Amino acid sequence: MIRSWKRGGSEVKVTKGTSIGYEKRKEKSAVSPPRQRAEVPAPVPRVAGPVPPPVPQAVDPAPVAKRLHQRLREASADVRDLRIAAGMSRPRGSVVLPPVIEKKDGKLAILGLDFGTAFTKAVVRWAGRHFAVDWSDVVEGEDHHLLASVFSEVRGGGCVLGAANAPGWSVCEGIKLKLLSSGARVSDEDMADAVIFIALAFRYVSRWLQRTSHDAQKGVRWRLHVGLPTKSWDSDVTTETFKTVAQAARVLACMPAPVTRAVALEALRMTDQVDRPAVDVFPEFACQLYSYLLSPERRDDLHALVDVGAGTLDVAYFNVFMKDGEALLPIFASEVDRLGAHYLIAALSGAESRLVWTDSESSLSDAEVGRKLDCPPNDVCNRRSLYLSSVAEVFNVATIAAKATYPTSPAFQRSENVRLFLCGGGSRIPSLQKRFERIAREAMSVLGVRFQVSELVRPHDIVGQLQSGFDRLSVAYGLSQNAANIGSVMRSATLDPVLPRERVDERHRDDDR
Repeated sequence: MIRSWKRGGSEVKVTKGTSIGYEKRKEKSAVSPPRQRAEVPAPVPRVAGPVPPPVPQAVDPAPVAKRLHQRLREASADVRDLRIAAGMSRPRGSVVLPPVIEKKDGKLAILGLDFGTAFTKAVVRWAGRHFAVDWSDVVEGEDHHLLASVFSEVRGGGCVLGAANAPGWSVCEGIKLKLLSSGARVSDEDMADAVIFIALAFRYVSRWLQRTSHDAQKGVRWRLHVGLPTKSWDSDVTTETFKTVAQAARVLACMPAPVTRAVALEALRMTDQVDRPAVDVFPEFACQLYSYLLSPERRDDLHALVDVGAGTLDVAYFNVFMKDGEALLPIFASEVDRLGAHYLIAALSGAESRLVWTDSESSLSDAEVGRKLDCPPNDVCNRRSLYLSSVAEVFNVATIAAKATYPTSPAFQRSENVRLFLCGGGSRIPSLQKRFERIAREAMSVLGVRFQVSELVRPHDIVGQLQSGFDRLSVAYGLSQNAANIGSVMRSATLDPVLPRERVDERHRDDDR
């Protein structure tokens, strides 16, 4: 038994299968039908109380989404061939980062590392406050709190954060996407790439904290928390891969040797020998919501979250309810796709273009992109429409899956709104904002749902001048909390559809006739 997530709801029996619902008894006709042998219908249980109105069933959008994705890929540039300037942070020289030094009896510091497909953000919980990490001492970039998820490797030698444009150096990027798309077949080399990047980031943060807080010089004991997109976290295989990578990165960060590929591969082989690795992996959406769950604005039942990053679009439908003071977050549906802001730039660019772009140019109008490419604005408009329609279809797929898993939600019975959080840097792009405003307007007629678009609550205990707003650091902030304080997430794979609760049959005077 689990509890219905409608406020004040009662126990709900969860079983496998599909609810067939109930029918009202038909009134007797005034005219007798022709005498013929008719099939006797199965007895229908009588319902006590009103029956909720049927929810319109939308057509399954999954095949539509696949066709749209194919057309979008054919019309877009390959993201790997694009040069997006803000994503190519240049290292400030060949900075050699010292290893992380820990004291077993030192004060606890928790590094929440939001290891993104294009950008990485970090927040450190230290001495009762949460410090947003400033990366400007190690790389050059537009926003000091955003670190491009790339590193550079010199031939036969060490590695540095950022993209080094110099002879003898190679740049490694697309690190997280390789892990997410490989499943159980992830290679040692791809895992080593992630180990190197996280270890370098960890070493920098350790040095940065020593310089930021004098108390840290007395000794620190570290924990490392890393996030995963909701759908990826729902996979045991992917979660274990990221946990192994995080454990190896922590080992490498603390080793006295310089960070090299050979040492990273050695650290991967050492993970089984670590008794207490002091690392963990959490679903990103639960961490994003941490400040909301503690705020007076929190309410129970169904929520939706859309995180538009530079590389991926992450959609999650989940419940919020409290039990014994703990936030429980069952996941009803989730989707993750390569439809982040850089894929919008690829669509605007077109299949033949090889120009240099900046992140901010994802907000250009069709006319402005047309002037940049010397092409008709109509062509740009068509490619943008393909991208926006692909985003909408991914959102629809998740919505329909959530309705199938939790049809008894008051939100799907049209009695309550679904609070929809739009997060990530891509959520600020005007064309994406307008598309989700349109989705919210049309959702009632298309999907039978009303959305209330909301912003995340900024906490008071985060330290740092946030240039891009709190929502871009919200995952890292949630990751920097004690593990026991992060909401308990229930994987969608463990949930059976939530069916209507069993109702007491009403005895009718004609039942014995």
